[in-house]
Amino acid sequence: MSTLLTDKRLSPELSEWAASRIPHVGSAGFGPCWAVGVALHGKLAAVVVFSEFYPAFGTLQLSIASANPRWANRHNFGRILGLAFDQPWGNGGTQIEKVWCAMPSSSPRVLAFNSAVGFKREATLRHHFGRNNHAVIASMMKWEYWRLYRERPGRLAPSRARSERAQSAVKVMAEAA
Repeated sequence: MSTLLTDKRLSPELSEWAASRIPHVGSAGFGPCWAVGVALHGKLAAVVVFSEFYPAFGTLQLSIASANPRWANRHNFGRILGLAFDQPWGNGGTQIEKVWCAMPSSSPRVLAFNSAVGFKREATLRHHFGRNNHAVIASMMKWEYWRLYRERPGRLAPSRARSERAQSAVKVMAEAA
């Protein structure tokens, strides 16, 4: 059983833990952010960091660091995305319309995971993480989140394709461990 650690008082520690595991972030950290932990059997398995919040546009960056791939399932990922899409953000109560992430092009496992959970590749920023290490930008829109992760009244169960995509994401993470 997994538990989301959403207490904002834990955020500084959790974001530091994530930053230390993401090479292109490192000791510089994320700046203003909210970090959420995923505990699996009482141990920290992953941290998701929400940063780069732009209220005028309803966008938010999402970064993930993981110590154990077993946290990565459709249910957990839907809960995490729900923290971004299902609640208002900031003092003005901004609704998030898009979450995005930047991943090193040198990490095919990370790229495959993001694709498997429904993120769409948008751009490549050349040499963004150093010479010959490009940043791949991927995102998910709010309507895509609803289509992939939320049940609406009268809607049928998730399609087989989505189920297979989620299983593929877990397999990619498990192979990395």
